[in-house]
Amino acid sequence: MTSAETAGRILELRRAGVSPRRIAQELRLPEEEIQEAISEALSSVKVEEVRALELDRLDRLQQAIWAAAVGGEWRAVDRAIRLTEIRLRLAGSPDPATPMSEAYEATISELPESGKDQALIEAGRRLVRQIDSAANSGDPLLETKAMYLIPHLVNVLRELRATPAIREELAAIAAAALPAPTVGNELDEFKRRRSAHRQTGD
Repeated sequence: MTSAETAGRILELRRAGVSPRRIAQELRLPEEEIQEAISEALSSVKVEEVRALELDRLDRLQQAIWAAAVGGEWRAVDRAIRLTEIRLRLAGSPDPATPMSEAYEATISELPESGKDQALIEAGRRLVRQIDSAANSGDPLLETKAMYLIPHLVNVLRELRATPAIREELAAIAAAALPAPTVGNELDEFKRRRSAHRQTGD
């Protein structure tokens, strides 16, 4: 290959994500020469071109896992959502909305320290992040898939005793544990108040 062809091949491999060391091994060239060629090529590339290149890479990666994500493989769904988030940041989009995450954190902050199991809390955080990310993706299919995570989130909140039903149940148990007032106690209190009133009146 000519020097121009070699430089083009180096840049092509680097764009594909191949490390400089692997490129050097494939082309049987010193790694320092590979690094110099990459630096020289990148120095003439504009920021917009780099952004477009990275967006193209993300598109290719998402295409590779899209069928699995649409088929319901949650690991692939998670990867697709992460790629969408990276694409939004790279494209300069504003920070995505995170209403589910914010509501979850507000709920967790109200829990007593004795009820804050960190493993469960982190599991819930992962669920709400996926739900928010799917909502921000603009993809109706991903949004629908993410809805299946909500029952799992409710289970986490139930285990943390953070659902309204569990709170009402705990309040009822606490109220039942209080000593109930007796008729005798009420009569004694009435006599005490009447005696005090008479003394004040005198």
